[in-house]
Amino acid sequence: MAGTPLTQEMIDSLVEKLQFYKYQVSFGDTILGPLNSPPGVEADMETKDTVLYETGVDPLAQIISKNNAKITLEVNDVDTAMTMLATFKKGDNLLDSSKAKALVFVPLTADENAKVLTFPNCSLQPGLGFNPAEGDDPNYVSLEFLAKPDADTGALYTFA
Repeated sequence: MAGTPLTQEMIDSLVEKLQFYKYQVSFGDTILGPLNSPPGVEADMETKDTVLYETGVDPLAQIISKNNAKITLEVNDVDTAMTMLATFKKGDNLLDSSKAKALVFVPLTADENAKVLTFPNCSLQPGLGFNPAEGDDPNYVSLEFLAKPDADTGALYTFA
């Protein structure tokens, strides 16, 4: 490509390939976007070794006994986030399955091959992480979700 002048279309195409998708995030019917930063996903997994009875040390298999994820979002829509967090009160059951909803990440792009990431069984976790604006930076609230495997499929998420 040496000596070939770059056109604006070539530059735009290259920049588009280098940029990460931005996401429209929803929790159930509640739209959470725009996000202040990329979402954070941290595995919360445990395994158990199945060992040979005679020796007790040679593992035959390693079985997943816990397959959760902690998802952290920094949301610029302070009103929506604070309203969601204000619903918690002393004595709430954080693992109540009736409060679990799907957390869906839809990429905002014209790319037809972009995939939607869905955590079908998520629960909002209590805790206020409010970060007031400084200068031109926007206010944002940190929301933490606990994702558990889907009761029907056993899958933690779908990516399609």
